[in-house]
Amino acid sequence: MKKLLSVMGLLVLSLVALFGFSESASAAVSRHPFETDGPARTEDNIIYASSGQTIKVKINWCANVNWDNYRATAMPVFRCGPALSVKLYNTSTGNYTSSKVIGVDGWVTFTNMRRGTYYVYFTDSWSDYFFRGENTASSY
Repeated sequence: MKKLLSVMGLLVLSLVALFGFSESASAAVSRHPFETDGPARTEDNIIYASSGQTIKVKINWCANVNWDNYRATAMPVFRCGPALSVKLYNTSTGNYTSSKVIGVDGWVTFTNMRRGTYYVYFTDSWSDYFFRGENTASSY
């Protein structure tokens, strides 16, 4: 009986490994902190897309940071979204997409992308502040 249970357990684990991760072949999700142009701006905010896929970027939370005193003030996404723009850099081609302003819902969409790895860059339209927060980028 113990042997049967162990075989059944092994079978279940094999099925989970085989089918449980099959979605990752068709979709990618990347969750990272971001800064528009502050001192902690990084190059590790990346997402991979296959040819023809759509890349969506969503702001999860955000804050504006005063350049003078580095004091951060949390903001609702519907307020900071329209102050932020996103552009993608394709590491394979060396080209940037055009910048797109994030909507009040916190989303921006890039369609029909070329295959490649993309850096996600954020810029803002406020001169006395920069923005920091967290975003989720997904391709499908």
